[in-house]
Amino acid sequence: MCGGYVGDAGGSSAMRTACESRYKTGLSIAAPKPVSGRNAYYGAAVTRRFGISEPPPTIVREIRNSIFAVTRIDCKLPRCDVTAPTPTENAYSLTVRLRDVTQSRAWIGGRLQPDEERPKNSSAFYDLTDEIRFAICEPIDSLNFYIHRDTLNEVSRETDKRSIDRLMVSFGSTVSDPTIAGLAASLLPAMERQHEVNELFVDHIAYGLLAHLTGQYGATVAGKIATSGGLAPWQLRRAKELIRGNLNGAMRYSEVAAECRLSPGHFSRAFARSTGLPPHRWLMSLRVDLAKELLLQTGMQIAEIALNCGFADQAHFTRVFSSSVGSTPGRWRRECRG
Repeated sequence: MCGGYVGDAGGSSAMRTACESRYKTGLSIAAPKPVSGRNAYYGAAVTRRFGISEPPPTIVREIRNSIFAVTRIDCKLPRCDVTAPTPTENAYSLTVRLRDVTQSRAWIGGRLQPDEERPKNSSAFYDLTDEIRFAICEPIDSLNFYIHRDTLNEVSRETDKRSIDRLMVSFGSTVSDPTIAGLAASLLPAMERQHEVNELFVDHIAYGLLAHLTGQYGATVAGKIATSGGLAPWQLRRAKELIRGNLNGAMRYSEVAAECRLSPGHFSRAFARSTGLPPHRWLMSLRVDLAKELLLQTGMQIAEIALNCGFADQAHFTRVFSSSVGSTPGRWRRECRG
């Protein structure tokens, strides 16, 4: 759990007083040493800075030999201390706030950042080549993305045939971007129910976010050239074979793309051009179509059909089927059989 001030009703006042004292004294107080190692930027190493002992929900992807990760930081009772400085790294951190923030501050390169409104669904970028510290004096809930610069460059070259020199944002300042907020929100169910995770869907969201960041905020160093079309017939055939053979969604974009001799980003776009759907949605459509066949042609129980079609359990199957068809599996079966 989070460490913090506990006890009487004056706890929140004590937290504010402690925070205000730290703001006035800046970083002259003793602070913990930075955590070292690549995993210092995501997962348990991040949440430990905020006094959270339980392992947090985390998704980690390797994209073109670089790490992309997202960690949920949910702390009900913060310690109200200045955190250990982030170790410097050639990467960015993107925070998406899942609740309003009013009593917390940040230092970038030793400079206290101006106080401002930080509403729910807003974001903030941090350049990890700077040393960053925080003082959190209120409950927080956020998704924190770790994005290596090389990852942004690779995705940008795949999508727009250009390299990204840097992100053109005011680091540490609040950004209102509905696209970032929407993509982050779409990951929450996957983080809360990781046993149901569709790996293709997670990869789709990750690439979508990276493409948005490069297109919206990237300062380029090369010109744009034309992109290619859909998959070759043999590539489309091979991709469909692999996806059909892994109905549980365990196969990654990168694995299918490698079989088609394409980069993950190029494969995703080309597959969508060839089929009209991105790979994760094509997989969901395939699952639902197979489920319909089994519902009509067999007497299998719905829970058994769910597992045979690659769903995590009956509840997962019912949610996806109802969203796609507009009716629960049981009701659809009864109506179609008359």
